[in-house]
Amino acid sequence: DEPYLLLGNHSSMLDPFWSGIYIPRGIKSMASAAVLNVPYLGAWLKMCGCFPKMKYTKDRGSMETLQANFDAGYPILLFPEGNRSWDGRLGEVGQGIGRLIKRMQCKVVFVTLPTASLFQPRWATYPRWVPVEINYSGPYEYDDTQSAEDIWKDVVEKITVQPKLLPNRRTFGYKMAHGLPNYLWACPQCFTINGLQVSRENGNAIECTHCNSQWT
Repeated sequence: DEPYLLLGNHSSMLDPFWSGIYIPRGIKSMASAAVLNVPYLGAWLKMCGCFPKMKYTKDRGSMETLQANFDAGYPILLFPEGNRSWDGRLGEVGQGIGRLIKRMQCKVVFVTLPTASLFQPRWATYPRWVPVEINYSGPYEYDDTQSAEDIWKDVVEKITVQPKLLPNRRTFGYKMAHGLPNYLWACPQCFTINGLQVSRENGNAIECTHCNSQWT
């Protein structure tokens, strides 16, 4: 029933929904201002409690909104990476998150989503159907003896994930190769650049237009 920062790894557009699904009193989530300007999607995200943050710059207005929501008693969801991961592994985390926690002197809860990137990788056009695993830990508190760098290191450690499914989990999907040529820009066999395409016969496979190699 107290406000806190909810920090997680970020690899799917659905991470804000999954991270807050078990918090019935509702959360406020910091999201990219560009995403919140997308028609329909942006309106839906705002209805879910998202507020904008300009990327790659200090956004004073966003931080003031964060503080106001925190003071109003809300849990605040942040993804310290700032961007979605391409492969599910943790990206670079700026040290500003350590300074923010130290300044706010707030409690912190961590949420990790090790299978979210497998549900729909950042590059993928279509989702796959895999179980979404959601893990919470905390709350944690950091005392005055811990530096912002110490806090940052602890945040990185606690939101680091290995993207893999638990054993014996049923999964399926279709058109799973759609979007992959945008990520694998060179053929793994002959290294031709921009030579990959989705197979016309199999939406789960890509092929090289130069050497005719194919991968499912």
